[in-house]
Amino acid sequence: MVSARSLIISKHKSSLAKILGGSNPLLNVFSAVDAVLMVQIAFSLFVISIAYDVICGERERGTLALLASNPVSQYHILIGKYLGGMASLLVPLAIGWVAAAILINVDPMLAFHTAEWGRFAELFAALVLYLSVFFLLSMLISAIPQRSARALVWLLFLWIVIVFIIPNGAVYIAKQVRPIPSKSVVNIESAALRTAFKQKIRDYGAKHRSSPYFTSERSVISGSQPFAFHVLTGSREAMLLKSEVR
Repeated sequence: MVSARSLIISKHKSSLAKILGGSNPLLNVFSAVDAVLMVQIAFSLFVISIAYDVICGERERGTLALLASNPVSQYHILIGKYLGGMASLLVPLAIGWVAAAILINVDPMLAFHTAEWGRFAELFAALVLYLSVFFLLSMLISAIPQRSARALVWLLFLWIVIVFIIPNGAVYIAKQVRPIPSKSVVNIESAALRTAFKQKIRDYGAKHRSSPYFTSERSVISGSQPFAFHVLTGSREAMLLKSEVR
């Protein structure tokens, strides 16, 4: 079943590439529009939109002092805000994740196996951790300024840096530090290596042409192939017999 699915994907690889990239410049920038991209961009931005004023917003409205007057520790307040905000995010995300898994398993050709279910759960856990980092970062920034508008500006700047500048900048720097050779350069180097390898084979054959092991039971070796090749192609008994005769 897995091999059939791999065959289908490889068969339509070129058409999928056109669909995912094609002539649409937005798809070329953002790659394929899938669940991971939605969480990376849309959900992370949604996290900022609901968490940027969890502290400074209540400070502006005067409800933070009222909340602190209750016999509740600051840690419990922060944990409650974190759990409440993450619950509002994870509930729709989990529903969509389960719905996607059900739709995938409807088709018997794409049905998940045990290992794939594990990877599916690991991916969901990674997305939860990713959103949790953004929520905690939003809470941290929200506690610094006095006005929520300033916290929102800071968080949007950090969001652009984390989501766009760092990933693309890292790829650009890596290409500058260690450039990737083009396909033509790789083909030229590969052809040069093949030519050098064949030349070494010919030199080895010419050097050991007189060896008794270069005569197999099939034909007389011309010296164009290495010793190991003819040991494998000729029978062991024939090699030993020729050696004893000599």
